Amino acid sequence: MNKNSLHLIAFSILAFALVMACKKNDDNSSTITDVNKSDVSMFSALRSAPQTFTVTAGIGKKIKGASGTLLEFYPNSFMDKNGNILTSGTVNIELTEMYSVGEMIANRTSTTTSYGVLNSGGEVNIKATMGGQEVFANKYRIGFKASSNVQNKPMSLYVKGENNTDSITVWAITKMGSLLQSSLITDTSWSLIEAPYFIFDSCSTFKMINCDHPYDSTSKNVTITVKFGVNSFKQACGSLSVSFASLNVATILFASQYNANSNEMTFKGWVPTGPACKFALMIPKDVNNFYYFEQSGNVTND
Repeated sequence: MNKNSLHLIAFSILAFALVMACKKNDDNSSTITDVNKSDVSMFSALRSAPQTFTVTAGIGKKIKGASGTLLEFYPNSFMDKNGNILTSGTVNIELTEMYSVGEMIANRTSTTTSYGVLNSGGEVNIKATMGGQEVFANKYRIGFKASSNVQNKPMSLYVKGENNTDSITVWAITKMGSLLQSSLITDTSWSLIEAPYFIFDSCSTFKMINCDHPYDSTSKNVTITVKFGVNSFKQACGSLSVSFASLNVATILFASQYNANSNEMTFKGWVPTGPACKFALMIPKDVNNFYYFEQSGNVTND
């Protein structure tokens, strides 16, 4: 029996009555259906709209995102699909910034790896194209604006750990780039005056990138079971996010099984234990709608 428990009360949502508790599901009856595909394409409308910039290949340029992300492209920063350095032409850059736990969850990202929880110093999604064709990174500099709750942590870069473009992002650590600065910097070319940043000198990939430090305190890989008041689902679907704003941690638990007899759905994933958090349940209703509920609580080790 998994003894990690959620301290939650019963609640109702649209015609449903749900009660959450962490437990191991030992029912092996044929009515339990393992999730066999991602059910998250319907959540794409929640994603943030990217910011757009243009850069001339072969010429260095600095870009600053609305939330403070710094991108410095060198004359040799861009490559074509064959690995050739691009020295001319217009490169279109799309930048999506995710610094708050709300932005991370809305964009289907997390602060977890396959083996634990991360403290995030910011996440971005970068897309580069030229003439409608994908452009690849050779190396460029990237900086994340550090929030007060992570300023003193030694950060590393993480990249998306799987290739499904519409799934929940789980991160994998990378050795690319060295952390040049994790304290106050002054750079008039960036219009920065005494700003706390994490700066990496040679990032070598676009797409999903995360600035993180492994979570220092206790976390557990838990199973959370949600019981519904009426029978409404055919298979496991949706997600349960658990966010810790004070830690800059956002974990998303995957729906793993649905028991039609007991009308219970189980979610599995990593969560910190102890601090106050917010649970947000998102379950697809149909192709255009989903059920949503959120509530404060915490995960404990009792």
